[in-house]
This record gives sequence, C-alpha cells and structure tokens, in this order.
Amino acid sequence: MFVETEKLPFPMARVDVEIISQLEERKPEKIRVLVLFGLIGFIYSFIAYCVPLLSQALLGETFIIIPYPWYDMTESFRSILPGAMIGIDTNFLIYMLGIILPYETDLWMFISSFISSVLGNPIVVWYFPKLIPKWVIFPYGMKLSDIMFWSSIYVWYPISIGIAFGVFIEQLIKGKKGFISAVGSLSKISVENRKIGYLSLKSIIIIYLVATITWFLIVSQVMIKGFPIIPLLFLIVIWPFIHGFISIRAYAETGFYLNIPYFNQNIINLTMVSYNIPIYSKLGIRPWFTPLGVNYGSGWTQNFYVSKGVRCTFSSYIKAVIIVATPIAIIFNLLYSEYLWKISPVPSPMFQYAQIFWPINAGQSMLWYTRKVYSFNPLLTLGSFGGLLLLSLIASFIHIPYSSIGVMMGISNPLPTPLALFLGAITVKIIENALKHKVKIREYAYMMIGGYAIGSSIAITLAVSAVIFSKSVWPLPF
Repeated sequence: MFVETEKLPFPMARVDVEIISQLEERKPEKIRVLVLFGLIGFIYSFIAYCVPLLSQALLGETFIIIPYPWYDMTESFRSILPGAMIGIDTNFLIYMLGIILPYETDLWMFISSFISSVLGNPIVVWYFPKLIPKWVIFPYGMKLSDIMFWSSIYVWYPISIGIAFGVFIEQLIKGKKGFISAVGSLSKISVENRKIGYLSLKSIIIIYLVATITWFLIVSQVMIKGFPIIPLLFLIVIWPFIHGFISIRAYAETGFYLNIPYFNQNIINLTMVSYNIPIYSKLGIRPWFTPLGVNYGSGWTQNFYVSKGVRCTFSSYIKAVIIVATPIAIIFNLLYSEYLWKISPVPSPMFQYAQIFWPINAGQSMLWYTRKVYSFNPLLTLGSFGGLLLLSLIASFIHIPYSSIGVMMGISNPLPTPLALFLGAITVKIIENALKHKVKIREYAYMMIGGYAIGSSIAITLAVSAVIFSKSVWPLPF
C-alpha cells in the first residue's frame, strides 16, 4: 500500500537505492558528490566520535571536541524556561536528512517539538506540577537527557499514544481510497506481480493471524498461564497491526521509526492493578520477562522498497535473508561476542556504555516491576487524540501545508533533532531560491547522505578496531 499505491518517498531507503544504482551506472557528477561527502563524513566523525574513543582507550582520559548527540543549552534557559529541552544537534547527517524530507514534515516536526520541548515542559512546571511525582524533583539539576526521560514518561508518552491513535484514524480516513485500492490489487494479483513476489491478500491475512495467534496461545497457555487474556490478545495480535500501520507510514514519510516507549509496560501495569495481581507473585513478575512484542514489519517494508528500486524480486530477497544472511549473521555475532568477552567482561571499564547505562536501565526496569512508575494518563491520551483530529480537520479546511506524521514525530523528539531537520530544509530552500533554481541540491542530496554515512562508518569502524586491538594487548608482568 505504501510503496505501490500511495508511492510514499521512503527517504532513507531511497538513499540505499540511489547508491546501489549509481555504483552500477557510475555517473561522474554523482560519484564525485559521493566521494566528497564520504571524505567530509570521515573527517567530521573522526573528530566528533573517534577522538573521545581513542583518547579514553590510549590515554585514559576522554577528550570531547564536539559534544554528542547535542550541545546541551538547558542550563542557559533554566531560570527563564524551567524544564525546557533546548540544544543544538551535532549530528551533521540530521541536517542533510532535512533536505530530502517533505518540507511540511520538517516544518510540523519543528513546530510540535518546539511546543512540547520549549513551551510544554515549563507550562507543566508552572501550572501542572502534579503530573510528575514530587520525588522526581523535576526539573531541578537535570540535563536535557534527564528532563527528556522524566517528562516523556509522565507527560509526552501518554500524549504520543493519543496522537498515534489519532494519526491511525486520520490516515484511514484520508487514505481510504489508497487502502481500498491496495486491498483490491492484492485480491487480484497480476502475473507480473506474482513474479516479483507479491502475496495475495488472503495469504497475508492467514500468515499474520496464524503467526500472532500461535504466539498468543504459547504465551497465554504456557509462559504466563492465568494472566488476563484480553490484554495479551491486544498486545500480541491487535496492537502490532495498528503500530505497524502508523510506524511504517511515519518511516515512509520522515525516515524515522515511530517509537512509543513503555507502551507494553503501561498495559501490563494497568492489567496487574485492575486484577489485583500481587507484585511479588508469579503473575506479578513473569509477564515483565515474557517476550510479548511481535515484529510489525517495518524493516521488511523498507527492504522491499529497496528491492523494487534495484529491480530485485521480493522472493529473491527473502531467500537471501533466510538461506544466506541469517546463518552468517548468527555465526559472526557469536564469534564477535566471544572475542569481546575474551578481551574484557561486559560491562567493564572498557565497555563504558554498558558499564554506565546497563545499571541505569536495570534500575529503571525495577521501577516498573515494583510499580513505582506508572505513566498512563487517560486524560492526556484522550485529549491529544481529539486534538490531533481537530488540528487535521482545521488544516484540511483552510488548505495549509500539514503533516500529522510530522506532528506525531515532533512531539516525541526533543528540540535539537527537529530543529536540525528544519534548518537543513530551510537552508537549501534559501540557497536554491538565491540561485534561481539553477542548481538543484535536492537531486544530489541522496548521494550526499549516502557518502557521509559511508565515511562516518569507516571512521568509527577504524577507531573501534584500534581500541579493540589496543585493549587486546595485555601488559607484560615485568
């Protein structure tokens, strides 16, 4: 539906298509752009990411030249706007990504993020402090990441859930013709589409229901037998379809996957409270460690788009993944894990991310397990659901550029990233208008992004390899 009928842009997947196509066609002007931005990506990433990594490994001290992922300006605005999430994104790739996204998506991501990050949190501090528990001491002494974590749990996550359901309803209404057309085309698949690898609508429904219902039965009758059925049915069978529809569309328009963190945790928590399930009983503990999630197909959709763009059949791609890629990935993952563990335990001072964030994540998980955190606020969810539909109705009535996906993604992201996207888009607009559209930067944007990503990956890979090598050389005992 998203690829064939509505022909959504899939900006990040389009980067893969462009690079693969140009490596085959080898147009000189585009190859030069690819190489130039590969060099820029290598140099910038080496300064921003590799210098801290290498200095810590070789000298024992971390030298940070460019802060990552953003330059935090929260402290500067704390007295004026307490709780505001203000900063500058230092990932140059984000600015370039703004070039290839639809302008209305960039614009509404920035607007909604500005409302939530700069205006929303101070309003919560001034007028609705009871939304966040007193023991959090919000937002005093907090950096941007801390403010984002606590305000998201108690304010913006429930709002994001309501907006996500609003987008789902809006897209069903607005895209009903495309949906009906897609259903019709899948009901009667042509010979050509069968060769590409299309499945019929009946086959898709049967495969989905068999897979999800089978897993639902395993979970409900074996893993956590006795746990209420309806919440499990919703999380395993119904929610993946809804979330998949919303998230894949969000990725198709913006290049970002929609993530609604702690949704499962809130449903489990609400169920346990409603059914008076004790915290330290089997049914109070086991559901937290039971894999309830079902893959909603976002990665497959992206790869199918790339396959179509490079004239590869879907069936060929699926065979390559199952027969070749998956076994190789499993083997190499085991080898890499074994090698890293031989160098140093995980977590340990060598693996600082794990040493810092694994205990934090464990502590945050314990708050959920013991029901110290409970972020589902039905009033915020219902209010945001109605507000999104009202905003969509007004935008449609007065005919202004509008993107509900942009609103949804902006609400769930702190200001630095949407601001970077918007600045990238508006800068290119200004340059193209100044040059009277003689130079079309957007035509080369995909090669710019691809080249930068390749250069960045090479720099980080070399730095990590150097660190692993240096740590693997143990000092002699004399």
